[in-house]
Amino acid sequence: MTLLYYYEVLERIRSVSIVVELLDGSLSSWDAFYDSKSHILTVSVGDEQIAIELSDEIPELSKDDLRLCTKQNKQTLVMRLPMDGAGKFNRDFNELMSLSTHYKWDAKFLASSSFQLHCRDCDSPILDSDDISSLNEMPSELWAEMMDFWHCHKPHDENGHGHIAHDNTKYTSLKPIKNGVLVGTFYLAFNSNDNLFKVRMDHGSCVCAECGSPLGNHDNGTGLDKINKWRVVLSRDKARDTYHVYDYVYSSLLDNVNASAARVVEYTDGTSSLLVWVFNTNISYKINEHAPEEGMKLYYTTDPEDIAREREARGEFEVIDVDSTILKGTVHHLDDVNNTLPPSIRNMSTWRLSLLHCI
Repeated sequence: MTLLYYYEVLERIRSVSIVVELLDGSLSSWDAFYDSKSHILTVSVGDEQIAIELSDEIPELSKDDLRLCTKQNKQTLVMRLPMDGAGKFNRDFNELMSLSTHYKWDAKFLASSSFQLHCRDCDSPILDSDDISSLNEMPSELWAEMMDFWHCHKPHDENGHGHIAHDNTKYTSLKPIKNGVLVGTFYLAFNSNDNLFKVRMDHGSCVCAECGSPLGNHDNGTGLDKINKWRVVLSRDKARDTYHVYDYVYSSLLDNVNASAARVVEYTDGTSSLLVWVFNTNISYKINEHAPEEGMKLYYTTDPEDIAREREARGEFEVIDVDSTILKGTVHHLDDVNNTLPPSIRNMSTWRLSLLHCI
């Protein structure tokens, strides 16, 4: 007999949703107790027991209260527990913008302490931060779309007559100064002629000077040489850290929601596709005995027929080209998370439920 559980905080309706599922056997007999001092909810089924630490905003609840808040079927308990108070919303604070402007290994983080980058394959040193002359952020990957949404008067709107000529050259020709680095959501941009990074260019590809493993590429659109963050290891303060390929998908989904309110996005490598439907951009959740997380709740599918049906039903949606490493790594991660959830909530029709934690 095994119990799995998932809970999430539904901040807007001030409640906590909890799903407890028995993988084998029947929930013919169960009990629950909530300790309002320790904020621990204990659920017992037969000889098996789980303890779930909840928010300190859950009021005191008796055993009878807990049963009134619970729906039961043969193998599943679904609890909806109330939260005290009126919530913590600040209408003057753009939560989405705060999330999307803070991404993993951003310029502020990298500049706060010395660091080194190593090739993920051979561990050879690629970069020492002491050699960098400047470290700056790249504009948002969706800066043009954001400008269209936010600006009443676009650049070069001469005399206010609406004769607009977008001059994107200052963005597409951005170049770091000598030995400088521009930090993007998922890459580090630099001038390969500076010899700042221990890499070599090979027919448009940026490869490790030691082992020849691919690290990035020359971007013809921007004229920048780029190293992808998931191809290196960050060493800093005696600790090592890696950038996961799905971290890029998380950041790009936030950018899309911010720029165009697009919550359905397709990622494709030209052969396979991943369709993502964002349900909640920032939710507190916990899966089984894993630590509580803050992250994004989403549904996804990789079935070509499902994706075709969604395109026909919804019309065109945002399509982002990615390399196969990102696509396969992200799908693998989403599948892993999905498989840890209680079986009753893993699917919604042809969609699969998963989560991406905040970075």
